[in-house]
Amino acid sequence: MFRTALSLAAFWLPLILASAPVEIVEKVSTSRDAHDDSRYLLPKVSEPINYNLFLDITNYDFYSYNGTVEITFCYTGDQNHFYLNSDGLVIATETIKVTGPDGTDVPVANVIYMEEFEQIYFGFRDRLQTGEQYKIALSFLNNIGTELKGLYRSSYMAENTTRYLATTHFESTYARSVFPCYDEPSYKATFNVKIRHRSEYRALSNMPAINSVTVGDYTETTFDTTPPMSTYLLAFVISDFKTLSHESDRFRVFAADSKVAHTGYALEFLGNSLRTLENFFGRQYQLPKVDLIAIPDFAMGAMENWGLITFREQYLIYEEGVTTARTKQNIADLITHELTHMWFGNEVTPEWWTYLWLSEGFARYFEYYITSQLEPTWNLWQQFIVNNVHSALSQDCNSNNRMMSYYATDPAVLNDLFDYVVYAKSASVIRMIQNVIGFDTFRQSLNDYLRSRSYLSTRPQYLYTSIEKFRTVDLPASVEFEDQMPVINRAQLVDDVANLARAGEVGYDVALSLMQYLERETEYIPWATAYNALLHLDRMFSSHEEYSRFETFLRTITGCMYENILLTGPMDQISRLHRGNTVYLACYSGVKKCLDDAHALANKAVQDSSFTIPEEVQASVFCALHKYPSATLNVQTDLFEKYVTSANRPEDLDMINRFLASVGCARNETIMEYYLTLSAYNYPGLPVTAGQRSQIYLGLINGSPGTRQAALQYLYEHFSTVTYLLTSVTPIFTELGNRINTRLQHEVLKNIVDEYGHMLTTAAKAAADAALVKAEQNIRWIEKHAESITSWLVEQDYEGTTAQPPGGGAVAYSVGIAVAFGCAIMLISSNVLIR
Repeated sequence: MFRTALSLAAFWLPLILASAPVEIVEKVSTSRDAHDDSRYLLPKVSEPINYNLFLDITNYDFYSYNGTVEITFCYTGDQNHFYLNSDGLVIATETIKVTGPDGTDVPVANVIYMEEFEQIYFGFRDRLQTGEQYKIALSFLNNIGTELKGLYRSSYMAENTTRYLATTHFESTYARSVFPCYDEPSYKATFNVKIRHRSEYRALSNMPAINSVTVGDYTETTFDTTPPMSTYLLAFVISDFKTLSHESDRFRVFAADSKVAHTGYALEFLGNSLRTLENFFGRQYQLPKVDLIAIPDFAMGAMENWGLITFREQYLIYEEGVTTARTKQNIADLITHELTHMWFGNEVTPEWWTYLWLSEGFARYFEYYITSQLEPTWNLWQQFIVNNVHSALSQDCNSNNRMMSYYATDPAVLNDLFDYVVYAKSASVIRMIQNVIGFDTFRQSLNDYLRSRSYLSTRPQYLYTSIEKFRTVDLPASVEFEDQMPVINRAQLVDDVANLARAGEVGYDVALSLMQYLERETEYIPWATAYNALLHLDRMFSSHEEYSRFETFLRTITGCMYENILLTGPMDQISRLHRGNTVYLACYSGVKKCLDDAHALANKAVQDSSFTIPEEVQASVFCALHKYPSATLNVQTDLFEKYVTSANRPEDLDMINRFLASVGCARNETIMEYYLTLSAYNYPGLPVTAGQRSQIYLGLINGSPGTRQAALQYLYEHFSTVTYLLTSVTPIFTELGNRINTRLQHEVLKNIVDEYGHMLTTAAKAAADAALVKAEQNIRWIEKHAESITSWLVEQDYEGTTAQPPGGGAVAYSVGIAVAFGCAIMLISSNVLIR
């Protein structure tokens, strides 16, 4: 009932907003004390016009830098002071110089650094002249850290040598940690950037370099003037990266020398995507060049710095036959997402983070729409429903959700706004607007909106005004229905019934009865929807004494699909995505053919050093080997110690992560004890990092009730040792809360909190307390739904048998024969789906 009401509200929301005379904003005070939250905002008494920024980044291995900035600004107030943002900078006060409209010095009376609000106050004896231009110049210095924000140091390995680079990430409020500035999105100005660096490196920034002068070991690179833009979009990188380029260097991709050969797909897609966006908007890309650069350590997937888009390395590197289908799609999606920002966000910028959805929502929408034009076989619009609409509706059921326009000012809170609301939910609402007003009207409205707000800041009212100019709703006189229920509607039914059951609006007998049809489903989208729903049900029900019946249900509905998909073999993009999900469910639930294939792949990988398990099925293979141990291969010594940890390519770290995430599939006590000991002690010749120890623990917690109980008990008995070795226990408690669903486990967690709570940080203690509350909710879920689920499984004759590993008993074999026979019958009539 709740989701139905939400869907109706979501349908009408675009029309209501389009005619809304009053802006709808959820305002939440973010102050941590009695101060008014508006104090985090710069008083609006001046506006920047131009920054002349010089940075000296010649320090060996990038540990510190210094610089100067001259800011030309217009004074709009009628007082004797103004403010800039600054955070952590050492400013040489004797270098501060302010000049007036006539070029004469304006004496500065006092300078006050307001640390809490990350601002500097500049006071003068006399009132400044309203409407006149002034300049302020000053010098500053700071360290270069490794925290993936502001100006930071990154590194990579080349020929057994660590190579360093300096790079930036300024969104949302990190430009102020690099140079004094007006660090709010509504303050747009042009930038002239000059960087002094060591000559073995190359400097990049938003605009092309217009001059480069080398003297001895150092080079000064000067860049062309940017268009008016916000500080969070400024970027620069100093590295020894190599590049691929085409179209007279208009499009370039930079990466480490060992990786640049694999950026060809990204470079080709960059050009195609940008031209398609230009055609859709009827507007040319604004800058002379666009660079993509692969950063080894990057907090986000990518960042839309105007003209210099930074990416996490894996999202620019594509190697045929090695890169997974999911990663290839991520590469294309992210490139289009960031290019969309060149218009939505960069040229037309939300005036404050309250309206972040006007930037991220459109970028998410167009990453699917534009990429679907370039890769039509990927069925991206169908994927949009699962990945965004269904996801947003599911998360909106939480009591702590928020509105799309959400007011916050504290820098400590702003990064929390980058959540499902501004991405999945906002993109879904934008898609509904498009469906309601029609695609042609939608396109006209957006083009008008971009023209009217070009190089300005924006808020939702400007978008609604453009929509109103062109909006006409014309309903068709008749509707033609298809003979067969479309794929997207089958996915919608699965999603709706799963969430209605979770909310208690329908019984799980109804949900499970509908999901039985999946035994005959061959399309990816309904299975992608079912995947999350089935894993949630598996997680919640796994501690019940009749759980083995549910495993039989999973084996039954996934067995046929596995016969079609299999673990290996050539496939198109959408089929490879399908294989990743359905193979995991099949191996996890014990489909015999899947287990046979998984063990065969593992044995081949151990015996043949040139063979690598395909990435999209690594999680399936590793889980199968932990859950159903082989008589011929030891998962700890043969697979982990010999195969996984011996991998030496940087990308093999992903394989290690997938392996550690799968340890929760284990049911064997000896295997569990091995990983628990590995997480708490150092094994000679087997290096395990603190991060990997945390992954082992998280893997055990996220797994079966047995691995979770073992991890809990071990944590209780060795709390000091375990917490000392882990990077943080906060995520451990968070996941315990999500997973615990028995009174026994709840009691152990409570004992841990009672006995060791005084040793926890504030954040960890809050996570532990929240975990106890969430675990109690999970237990109540079991008490409410377990009986009806069990009754349905019994009525449907799903036997409580346990699957066997390769070479297992007759039960597993007979189940496999039955599944194979049933699949043969169903494949003959595979077109008979829900009608």
